[in-house]
Amino acid sequence: MEINGNDRLFRYGNDQWVTCDDVRVALRAVAADKCKVLFLHTELSFGAINPQLKRKQLCEILFELIMELGVETVVFPTFTFSFGNREDFDVRITPSRMGLLTEYARKRPEAVRSVDPIMSVVVFGKNKDLLNVTGVKVLGEGSIFDNLHKAEDVRFLFLGTRFGICGTHMHYIENELQVPYRYDMDFYGKVTDYDGNTRDDHRIIFVRYRDVIPAVPISFEDGLVEKGVMKYSPLGATYVFSLTEKDMYRECKEALTENVNAFLAEPWTTHPPVKDYHFGNVTTVQ
Repeated sequence: MEINGNDRLFRYGNDQWVTCDDVRVALRAVAADKCKVLFLHTELSFGAINPQLKRKQLCEILFELIMELGVETVVFPTFTFSFGNREDFDVRITPSRMGLLTEYARKRPEAVRSVDPIMSVVVFGKNKDLLNVTGVKVLGEGSIFDNLHKAEDVRFLFLGTRFGICGTHMHYIENELQVPYRYDMDFYGKVTDYDGNTRDDHRIIFVRYRDVIPAVPISFEDGLVEKGVMKYSPLGATYVFSLTEKDMYRECKEALTENVNAFLAEPWTTHPPVKDYHFGNVTTVQ
């Protein structure tokens, strides 16, 4: 697909536009091209979508701009939290709950998806081993996040969203440290693979107690930027951020080790630890 750098994608502010070239500049400004594995969290919050573009056209353009970076392996989360919604999972057809661009990526013919009824991903490019999800703990050993942690030169890109909103990798670190405000919960359902074979399945999620309120302070994110750990660039009405997996892992682990309440709105001991999981409309790690 040939992309015109002047093509307008989003309108914001006082009749200002985000163009394809603006996206190109922002992606490189945050070093999105400086890695072997790029994992994207996305929200199309840069402004109002150009009414002359169909949503599929917009997604195709953004996808191609990302692929232009030349990264060996690109990963989109297509999380469904199916068992958390008392739903079964079919790797071939269950839609992503992670937004417009991830669902577009899932439907591309070259996309390969992990058979994971909670946090599936689609992979484009070289490192298909990331799809080898083993074990039952979706935030533990053998999970997609464990695979990312063990892979070489991984970078997270937050395209129109922030680390504090959807930095799911943080929960992998919480699981490793066995933070006291979360506990293992069993989930059950049926999984259908690419060959159409359906089986009973069981997964474990490290969920939080009922009254625990997660909250990553803006000051923590700002500190990452000030230290040069997290790169950012303005783009339209919002920003693009990125940081490496190694940096995210180290910074989050240090913060939690120093203060177990680092990513909570109030100390976890403020309320009694009540196990009360709410099924239905689940789109994040509760």
